[in-house]
Amino acid sequence: MSRFTLATLCIEDEPVAAIGVVDSFYLLPDSLPSLIKHTTVKDILVSWPDTFPILEQFAQNNSKGQNVPGGSQVNSDNAQLLTPIMYPNKRVAVGANYTGDGSKCRKVCENAVLHKTSDYESCRSRKDCQNPRSTKQFDWEYLSCRNLIPAGNELQVDLMRGKAQDTMAPCGPFIVPAKFLPDTSDLRIRLSVNDKPMMDASTSEMLYKCDEQLSIISSYMTLEPGDIVFTGSPSGSAHVHGDCWLKPGDHILAEIEGIGRLDVTMIADN
Repeated sequence: MSRFTLATLCIEDEPVAAIGVVDSFYLLPDSLPSLIKHTTVKDILVSWPDTFPILEQFAQNNSKGQNVPGGSQVNSDNAQLLTPIMYPNKRVAVGANYTGDGSKCRKVCENAVLHKTSDYESCRSRKDCQNPRSTKQFDWEYLSCRNLIPAGNELQVDLMRGKAQDTMAPCGPFIVPAKFLPDTSDLRIRLSVNDKPMMDASTSEMLYKCDEQLSIISSYMTLEPGDIVFTGSPSGSAHVHGDCWLKPGDHILAEIEGIGRLDVTMIADN
């Protein structure tokens, strides 16, 4: 089994879908002409039963030294990564879903706390996040995300306007197919601000596990390929650390075991 990831790279100021194998990314339009109609990562997910075997075979061949067309390979160190899925149909977030953060909430909530977020809040660059002029207490969160492959319903309400402003949901750095991450029940989650540790937790602390979340959400709305579900953030907010709210110039480094690392800088909202 040859692991691969899916990413969106910035090539000549344009987003280009790519497959990541070992320490390189390969631009799909050049490397896999058979997927030429699948121009975005979202397109690939929509046709996942057909595209996955092709991508997996490419990853396996590449690990054996397959030659690829010139110009289609980008070393990971030189890749300018964008948000993997730039325009999902919807993003749904689950709140108060970790012990230490939401355990008290669950005692009074019969169901998971859900809110649908803006379709325009991802950081296109995945590097910069605006510090909104409209808030004085701008906090951080770090959540593992599920990208939906099959559509489904029978499987709410927007509760927090403050979570849905532009650039507030940087995603990435890439997508790891579930086959290569079969156990998501105990993944370490870490986040630091200006090199100071702020979060160190595990997905084992979730109150509602990923599959349970998808079942609950799909009973309220149809989930489609490429939709993104934010599965909740562990404890370790700015308030816990003495109200050290984010400000322009702050540097956030966040990582989930087996998935990847996000590197984000706060900028002024001009």
